This record gives sequence, structure tokens and C-alpha cells, in this order.
Amino acid sequence: MLKYFMAILMVMLLAGCSDGCKTGDTKCSGDAVYICNSSDNWELSADCGDIEDFGLGIDWTCCVDPEDGLYSCLPADECNGDPDAGDGGD
Repeated sequence: MLKYFMAILMVMLLAGCSDGCKTGDTKCSGDAVYICNSSDNWELSADCGDIEDFGLGIDWTCCVDPEDGLYSCLPADECNGDPDAGDGGD
């Protein structure tokens, strides 16, 4: 009986764990964009290195989108300064 109680307790504790982010926040980690999901955990939104440039030679990177202040994959020449300088970053 104690074994079942401990198993249930562990599941409840693990289900309650979160990264402590605020739902909807975004951040960069290398060239990856993460968004905070409804469980307050970071979830991969996009890997900028995987974006097809259709032979145009565009270097995509994660940085703050000047239009909405959130982190996004943008061409590197459109990124200004530190990618961690925006409002939603970590």
C-alpha cells in the first residue's frame, strides 16, 4: 500500500513542476526560439537553423522582432544588438 501511495505522490509532484516562466513569454537559446506554454514550461517553437532559405543565402537567427518585441527567427541582418535584450527573453 505504501508503494502505491509513494507512486501517486511522485506523479503529483512531477506534474506540478514547471520552469517558472510566464505563459506566452519567448526566449532564445542559441538559434532556437522557445515559448512558455500553458503549463509554464519552455517549449521549442522554432529552430532557426532549420529554416529553408531557398538558395538565397539568408542566415536565420533568433532575436527580438522589432514589430512585436517577441523572440523570432529573423534574417541575421535584421537583428539589432544582443538577442537577449528584448522584453520576453531569459
